[in-house]
This record gives sequence, structure tokens and C-alpha cells, in this order.
Amino acid sequence: MAITERHLTPDGLLQLIVDRADDGDWSVGFDGLSRHTHGDLLTYEYGGSPESAIRAFVDDVLVSRRVIVISRIDGAICDAWVTDDPSFDEMKYANPNETIEKRLWNGLASPG
Repeated sequence: MAITERHLTPDGLLQLIVDRADDGDWSVGFDGLSRHTHGDLLTYEYGGSPESAIRAFVDDVLVSRRVIVISRIDGAICDAWVTDDPSFDEMKYANPNETIEKRLWNGLASPG
């Protein structure tokens, strides 16, 4: 895979990476964390090609139009993802020592 873009949140907490596999598959996720999505999945929401869907998705994240969920266990980040449903209660499935934070790219808490 070739990383084509890296974007660091203004507070330095997360790094969003975009990569393209040798077979042309586009994906985006946070560096060092497991959750990610693929361009072909994003075409259902954004239309167009997988590459253009990734571009639109990343642009939405970077201008704080999408909510980021951060999962921490004992204070350390263990996962982060861009949610499709900001109102979903992730704490229903959280471990006893897990906390969930919802925020925007700019570092502000997610509204709602």
C-alpha cells in the first residue's frame, strides 16, 4: 500500500491517512488504529468513483463536518473512527475501563 495523504489534527492527537493498495483499492483511517473504510463503500454516500468518494469523505472530516469517535482504555487511545451515526451510544458495548469521546477534527466536542 502507498500512503497518498497524511493529515494531523490541529491538536496533534490523531493522524488521518489515505492509502491506495497495489490493486487500486482506496482506504482511509487513523494511523496505527484498526478501523478504516474503503472508497467503494463510500460511493454509496458520496457517489462517483472510489477515489472521488474518499476525497469527499476526507474533505468532510477535515472541515469538521463528520464526527470522530475515540475509544480509550485506561486513558490510552485504542481505536478511533468516523461515525455514520453520531447519536449512537457506543457506551452500550464498552468495556468497564473504556471511555468514549466524540469530537470534530478541529478538536471541539461533537454537538449533540
